[in-house]
Amino acid sequence: MRGGSMSTMLGRVSRPVPRWFVRAYAALLGAGAGLVVAGALLVSPDDLEAGRVVVSPPCPVRARTGRDCPSCGLTRGVAALGHGQWSRALAYNRASPVALALAVAIVAGCAVVAARARQ
Repeated sequence: MRGGSMSTMLGRVSRPVPRWFVRAYAALLGAGAGLVVAGALLVSPDDLEAGRVVVSPPCPVRARTGRDCPSCGLTRGVAALGHGQWSRALAYNRASPVALALAVAIVAGCAVVAARARQ
């Protein structure tokens, strides 16, 4: 190797992130999390259970092994939380409240980032 540090050879140069990039990233991340929150409010867990509404493909782990993976029931649990059915949500997946809280926090955080990037 000829002179220079490893960080400059790998292209790691310190420069500010453009505002348009911050706004675009916040918008995409916020939109994705917003869809989770909107789905929780609009989709009934009964519709998901009956197969009238399909929001995700079947779990490949469950299809191959017949056992639930750690995220099985998360969609139905978040939908149940959106309809105020806490015990049902916890029965579907104990991480449902965490997932919905995380989605709400991401939406709020992205809104703040996007607002600050405009200034």
